[in-house]
Amino acid sequence: METTQDCACYKVVQGKVWERPRKKCHSGGEIHMLVHYYQPIWTLVGAGAKTVASSARPTASVMPSGVKWVKSKVQEIHPDKNTVLVDDGTEISYEYLIVALGLQLHYEKIKGLPEAFEHPKIGSNYSVQTVEQTWKALQSFKEGNAVFTFPNTPVKCAGAPQKIMYLSDAYLRKTGKRAKANVIYNTSLPVLFGIKKYADTLWDIVKTRDLQINLRHNLIEVRPDKQEAVFENLDKPGETKVFEYEMLHVTPPMGPSLVVKGSPLADENGWLDLNKDTLQHNKYPNVFGIGDCTNLPTAKTGAAVDAPTSSSEDQHLVVLLSRRPTAGVEMRDSDARGVAQLQTTPQRSHSDPGSLGTNHFCS
Repeated sequence: METTQDCACYKVVQGKVWERPRKKCHSGGEIHMLVHYYQPIWTLVGAGAKTVASSARPTASVMPSGVKWVKSKVQEIHPDKNTVLVDDGTEISYEYLIVALGLQLHYEKIKGLPEAFEHPKIGSNYSVQTVEQTWKALQSFKEGNAVFTFPNTPVKCAGAPQKIMYLSDAYLRKTGKRAKANVIYNTSLPVLFGIKKYADTLWDIVKTRDLQINLRHNLIEVRPDKQEAVFENLDKPGETKVFEYEMLHVTPPMGPSLVVKGSPLADENGWLDLNKDTLQHNKYPNVFGIGDCTNLPTAKTGAAVDAPTSSSEDQHLVVLLSRRPTAGVEMRDSDARGVAQLQTTPQRSHSDPGSLGTNHFCS
């Protein structure tokens, strides 16, 4: 499944890439990158507004000049040896490392998946292999329940499971099918959205559009032959409810990158263990991180990456100049459109990263 695998100065990226101007290595260092799809477009692909092809670019077209391209995936990180093992058996050594491995999708944690995707009427915008099936299910919808889910785990872009519901509702209205449709959003969360002022507005929208919201409902099984989805009631352990569906959109359970989880870089829950002010690893001072793979106290959404990326670049340069990190990252959760606002603020002191040398700066 799609992940973002990224280990830099020496850097490897698999999955989504947020494009931004990048500084060149100042002293001959290399960045290793492998680029795939721009995944935020997949919400629009599932609604028929974009194509899968529009989310992809040839890797060469997004490769910055002066970059060594390693066409391999990260298998293991060994911070005690300062090495990264890739899937062709090559071991790459590094002086400094930026990790941005993203989330791991776990369709297999839902009984009946991923095999159920071989049947019509079920799709998921979270995988390039299943996103077009969402659009096919929406197009073929006649009447009945259109069910949308949100799992009982952290997810990347927590707004996306709702976005496809609203877009599907609009499509059904446009095509004259809405009167025969029950649009249902079953979420494991106890709230419609995590920030109250946005949740209040969203409640007004779902009432106006006659969308059915069921809180604390977690998808645990799909029965494609019967077109049934089974949900557990998280407030009443052991209690389940079966929903028939004419269309089902699945947001899969997600978890830490298996590469990070299986390494000394992980915290007790498997996330990359960082200082939230400096984005520097709490144990290995030559390791930094950004994005969904980290334990930073912010939403796991693309909008929450851009400012930390800039901060990580700044911190990395400061460390390489044998100075202490000088800026923290003020993190605020994303709004109802999945937009996070972050800004750097001065910090008076941080732990000393130690003497790490001044050889390379890569971003």
